[in-house]
Amino acid sequence: MAIKATGTGGGVTTSGVTVDRAYEYYKQDVTWLKWASADGVASRTLTQALAHNALVRKFTVRVGAQRADGTTLDNSGQVRLQTEAGGSKIIVVDFGMLRTVSGVGRVGGLTGVDFRICSLRAFRGDGFGNTDLYFEDCDAPDIDAEAVRSAESNAFETRTDKVRLKIKTSATLPQIAAAVYLQFPDLPTDLDLRINGGSPAWSAPGVAQPNTRGWDATTHQLVDLTAALQALTGDARDASALDASISLGSRVPGLLSLELVTVDIAYLTRIAFGDSEDTTLVFDQEGEYDVVLPLPTWVAKVQEVRFTLAGTVPSERILQPVGPPRALQSGGSGAAYDLMLDVDHAGSARLDAALPFTELVGVRLPLRAGVDGAEVRVVLYQGNADGPTLPVAAGTSTPVDMPPAAAADDDVWTTFPMPKPVKLDHKLTYWAVVVIGRGGASWSLGSFSSPSAVVPIRRGSATGPWHPLPNVIVDGSNLGARIRVVGKAPPTAPVAPVMVSVVGHADAHVAVTPTPKGVVGTWLPTGAVVGTVHPAITASGVAGPHTVTLRLTSRMKGTVKLSAVDIVAIK
Repeated sequence: MAIKATGTGGGVTTSGVTVDRAYEYYKQDVTWLKWASADGVASRTLTQALAHNALVRKFTVRVGAQRADGTTLDNSGQVRLQTEAGGSKIIVVDFGMLRTVSGVGRVGGLTGVDFRICSLRAFRGDGFGNTDLYFEDCDAPDIDAEAVRSAESNAFETRTDKVRLKIKTSATLPQIAAAVYLQFPDLPTDLDLRINGGSPAWSAPGVAQPNTRGWDATTHQLVDLTAALQALTGDARDASALDASISLGSRVPGLLSLELVTVDIAYLTRIAFGDSEDTTLVFDQEGEYDVVLPLPTWVAKVQEVRFTLAGTVPSERILQPVGPPRALQSGGSGAAYDLMLDVDHAGSARLDAALPFTELVGVRLPLRAGVDGAEVRVVLYQGNADGPTLPVAAGTSTPVDMPPAAAADDDVWTTFPMPKPVKLDHKLTYWAVVVIGRGGASWSLGSFSSPSAVVPIRRGSATGPWHPLPNVIVDGSNLGARIRVVGKAPPTAPVAPVMVSVVGHADAHVAVTPTPKGVVGTWLPTGAVVGTVHPAITASGVAGPHTVTLRLTSRMKGTVKLSAVDIVAIK
């Protein structure tokens, strides 16, 4: 029933008589508001699309809880029609718990329908009471004949678990539930967050009041749901969809808000090698071993490669395991630069690669024996920047008989082992002298990236003197010795036997020391910061589209098993 204002007083003037009403419509913004903002709810829900293979790195939401002006019936509890007679409907609203109720009213949105709230009664344990806490005379034909109840009489506050409303209207129950509000004076209380209807992932016991129990001045809190969502996801073998329905609930309806703040999500996929999730790699020597990883078509970019590497590794390491490449002549023939050795001509190289080691086990060299074969040994010398000066006691390797080199121009490395490990003193400079006892051999030279990276090489007789290579070679400033050192590092400064990278991204690598039970490793692109920054590489590798190629650089000789390879990707 609408009442038109005719003056500025505090009541309604009807036939010269001023009366008080439950709603004093004539004093706007004091005793009458245009429409109550019935936006109170007992829960607020948002849905986050995920998948079972989602990797939830960070997921936070901001929750808010304040007292609402009013809460529509459909947001207050279970609404049911008890009976209907004489154009009136008896409606019960069941809260499911005790709540304090202090008002009832109408909100906008229902037009063209006669609508009066006749009465409100509270449930009293075994039935509804006989007292109308709120009353409007719905039987009067018009306002002039209406028995009006005073505003004071219609002011109430009761604590109950359900209320009964008598409403005179032709509106449907859903229309009524959305058009009538109740007032709950209590602040939102005992809030919690649940995911897909499970147990609370977060709770805030007690009343939501500003600047108390984690609430800020505007009654908001930042909530981290990362762990709760991680418990539902992270299955690299299952890419099926999963929606996370996140619900904020309160025992007392109020103005509840729930909004996303931080969403950091990627997706996992498990790599299979045929019908198996593992593959065995045999490192017959140091060097690079590539494993192509095929990717699902949904992978757009790769952020991480996770894996497990298992094996029993030897104590020896080989440095450097790769390169430098052979130095080729630039005159057009493509022939390699070699240092020729025989019984009268020896070569020596500084053992820069031995720096991480405390024991020298052997030396590896890219030698090719002549047509008559060769007997070769390596002698360890102390020295200085210019060359070898003094042989090291017990520093002569076991002689190796090398057969004539095959016709193919293979790059073959030969190990020259020491009879027993030789202790190294890092305060000294060491050189390896290559001595021919019979026949002849060639030692291929290396092309280094810069003069500072060159490993110095000298020529001379077996006992010296030693001379630099003649300065007649084109690009000679970047030529040096190709030599590798087999040694043992101290426990306090271990050298990892395997380095893992992705082809095309060699600047980023991870060092791994496999164990019999397996060690978990993670490759990350350059610039990655764990937990915050996740750069990505394209999913089109050198082996083809939707692939990446994992490169294992071995510093040992042995066998390892690669398993549980998971790609962290974005769609």
